[in-house]
Amino acid sequence: MLSLNAKTFDPIGLLRLFVELDSTLNSAMTQNIATTAGTLYTLMFDYSPRICIVSNSNGISAYWNGTLLGNVTGTGRTENIWITYTFSNLAGINGLSVLKFEATGISNSFGGNIDDVRLNAVPVPAAGWLFGSALGLFSFARRRSI
Repeated sequence: MLSLNAKTFDPIGLLRLFVELDSTLNSAMTQNIATTAGTLYTLMFDYSPRICIVSNSNGISAYWNGTLLGNVTGTGRTENIWITYTFSNLAGINGLSVLKFEATGISNSFGGNIDDVRLNAVPVPAAGWLFGSALGLFSFARRRSI
């Protein structure tokens, strides 16, 4: 089961929420995301161990299209300490890619927290476009001269 918890109030007074993936037992959440084959993506999310809980209960694993990206954990302090994790060069597929977060460790209703999940397409460098265009023009010019 998932649990939404209050993170903080932002500068204009709005309540910010984060997700805990072990509110009654270890659980997971997934999101299907429209992606394009050949496009690379960067995933970023913030993680904090639950306050005053040891690391063997705070683990969270991140998956992209069924492949484990990594495991994060830590020992909780007296307040949430948010760390941003980044995973780069994730290949998109035509259709829907699947992003999954899963609680790991002891299933005891005390788990790690995630917030501010971001997925961004990596832009193709302008030089790559220029080089590809030049090759295309060279090939076209060569065909016309034969």
